Amino acid sequence: MKKKKGSNNREKAKKHLQKLHAKITNQRRDYLHKVSINLIRENDLICIEDLQITNMMKNHKLAKSANNKGSNGVFRGNALAGQTVKIKWYPKQNYILDITPKALPEYYLVFTGDINTKSSSRGVSKPWVIELVYFLNTIELMDKLQNKNIGTATSVKREIWKQAEIYPNQKNKKLLITEDQKKLLRLFLEKR
Repeated sequence: MKKKKGSNNREKAKKHLQKLHAKITNQRRDYLHKVSINLIRENDLICIEDLQITNMMKNHKLAKSANNKGSNGVFRGNALAGQTVKIKWYPKQNYILDITPKALPEYYLVFTGDINTKSSSRGVSKPWVIELVYFLNTIELMDKLQNKNIGTATSVKREIWKQAEIYPNQKNKKLLITEDQKKLLRLFLEKR
């Protein structure tokens, strides 16, 4: 029932509605706080990228790359020339991969820290460590993951990761790592 303007009941209803709105706002804020605290506690590093795709589309040099959501780059000058690749880096190897089914590249190049990397304490930044590098063929990967729920944090079997390893042990021969590249990757090893 609608309250008359200026009446005490209208003021009571207004205060009641304000309390409800404040409660809902506080519940949402509390939930976001809990989720963000869990993300911080469970991960060594969190990166957020906020690109203005519409502005990038105005630049003719960036437009093609900005419009291609499925890849970070294209191979040039080898057997993989013209193939798209999505490059990922994870601070520790959890055997997961972020996959966007609507925009798949031909390959994933994944850099990870060690499997046994310890989480850092709050406020302590850890160096960027690369201990393992994997090269995954997307078509083969999707065939192996046929019955899985594919998306953010898709679980991939260890055996698939082992077959895709290109550094330090070259098990996947599709993308060969040169000795010079191995030397450069060793620069990212954690000093123990």
